Amino acid sequence: MPACNIDHRGRFIRLGGGVISLLMGGTLFLLHLPKLYDLRVTLVVLLAAGGTFSLYEGLIGWCAIRALGIKTRW
Repeated sequence: MPACNIDHRGRFIRLGGGVISLLMGGTLFLLHLPKLYDLRVTLVVLLAAGGTFSLYEGLIGWCAIRALGIKTRW
């Protein structure tokens, strides 16, 4: 398991961003369900994958960007 490298504020931001991303992907999926093709499918998949990863980061308190050595504000 990765070592914790963010504080409570960073965890909150990542959890919130993950939830928002998943909600946007789900909404887009439901709005365009009968005509899913092209870029919409890619957008839904990217939003869902990004949201899921952001939730994972927030839940375990680890940030992939910070693990690469890039400093973030949160």
